[in-house]
Amino acid sequence: ANMLYVETPFGVGFSYSTNQSDFATMGDNSTTVDNFQFLANWLERFPEYKSGDLYLAGQNAGNFVSQLAELIIFYNNKTGSSINLKGII
Repeated sequence: ANMLYVETPFGVGFSYSTNQSDFATMGDNSTTVDNFQFLANWLERFPEYKSGDLYLAGQNAGNFVSQLAELIIFYNNKTGSSINLKGII
């Protein structure tokens, strides 16, 4: 089993932006898109993980997890690609 930890939104913990104007547009939608872009790019960079089962987990209200899952499903249906999302925790 493998785990990948992603800290979002930027500006919390060790994550940051060098462009202060990013903070003016930061929100749930932009964070969801950022997370999806990261995941898609990460899977392209490390294709050996594409076929593995993906479970998303989060803390706090968990809204980023459910929004990311919804975006993955939309992407899979629209493009015919397959990010192997199996569930959310």
